[in-house]
Amino acid sequence: MTAKQEFLALLDLMNEDDMKYALELLKDNFALRRRVASWDDIEEIEPDESDYALMTKIENRLEGYGEHVSQEQLLKKLGL
Repeated sequence: MTAKQEFLALLDLMNEDDMKYALELLKDNFALRRRVASWDDIEEIEPDESDYALMTKIENRLEGYGEHVSQEQLLKKLGL
């Protein structure tokens, strides 16, 4: 028996209330699959000590990089 045949057989056994419930479950399931995720779906949490330590480490590395060099200047400096 195919999945479609099995599904249709189950529908024949359901009463009207069961059918309405199953229909809502299917609608909700497909609506969730089609829904586009957004930033609003992500839970916002407060950073902990390890997060702050990582941010400090990144900030300290960025400060030590010096001035900006364009691609053209870099190629000239490298002799390319």
